[in-house]
Amino acid sequence: MLAAMLLAVGTPARAKVGESDIFPLGETKGESLAEVGSTEGENLGAVVGIEVSPDGRHAYAASWQANSVTSFKRDPLSGRLKEIGSLVDAKFRGAACVRVSPEGSMVALASFRAPGVALFSRDKATGKIELLQALVNGDGGINSLGFAIEVAFSKDSRFLYTLGSSAVSVFDVSANALMLVEVLENDPLRNQLSGGRGLELAPDGQA
Repeated sequence: MLAAMLLAVGTPARAKVGESDIFPLGETKGESLAEVGSTEGENLGAVVGIEVSPDGRHAYAASWQANSVTSFKRDPLSGRLKEIGSLVDAKFRGAACVRVSPEGSMVALASFRAPGVALFSRDKATGKIELLQALVNGDGGINSLGFAIEVAFSKDSRFLYTLGSSAVSVFDVSANALMLVEVLENDPLRNQLSGGRGLELAPDGQA
């Protein structure tokens, strides 16, 4: 069970997670952080990823130990979180990274123990999510999801990039489904993707 401590100074700017805590961080400007609240839940064991929705009204946590993604309502003023639901599935084993699409209607999850990727629809008003599709390595002949550890949406929310231990998989999600369009594999001579742990798209969407 996770006991999540919420800390803030001013308006929370980003979130940080640890093995047993979730807390928003604000601009300190020389001030110390002050606790504003805490939350806990049976599906929040070993949270390693958290994402705040673009509108700031909701947050989502990935728990590798509980094999879950948990949704929260977020108070933009205080940064406090209130759980509104949690989804647990064997295809979420080792849930590690959760991302909300820029336009806010989808959520994606990378799970390194499954290993695989899941796509959810998101209700912008309530923050609730529903599973659209989950793929694990080997499904449909896809073998690029080994140790899936990171996901990232394109700026226009049309594509989803998934980082595995030695490949980047590109999915078209414009039809609310995971349609594989490209796999960039590790070159043994250059070893440029071996053991990858981070994936980020440029703000302009060009790289």
